[in-house]
Amino acid sequence: MDWNVFLQKKKHIHLHPKALEWNDIAAKEAFNNAKRRFWSQKHHFSCDVPLPDPNLYIYNIDWDSKIDIELDLDSISSRDENEGPEFSGDPLVPESYRDIVPTGWGDDIDDPAATFSARYGDLLGSN
Repeated sequence: MDWNVFLQKKKHIHLHPKALEWNDIAAKEAFNNAKRRFWSQKHHFSCDVPLPDPNLYIYNIDWDSKIDIELDLDSISSRDENEGPEFSGDPLVPESYRDIVPTGWGDDIDDPAATFSARYGDLLGSN
């Protein structure tokens, strides 16, 4: 990233105050180590900073593990046959709006075109 681009981006950092408060010591250490390795390689110096462990976040997986089917069957059989999944409503909709039933989709209208022109005819220049 060019320094001027960085300075342009920094002008808008005040819009995200949590980004300024974020303190990640591990990321800073990794960055500084990478910077030291880069500069030592560029200027042909020896570097005593080791590369990060590539297997740090790789876990040993037990591919021969046994699955207890009875546990899953118990959880399924404990539910009522007619009971569906638990649903508490859309979390994005505020609580005060959850009881509102949408209307006006035209299910009760015999002739939608006539109703539309009767409601909005003056806007369209008719009537």
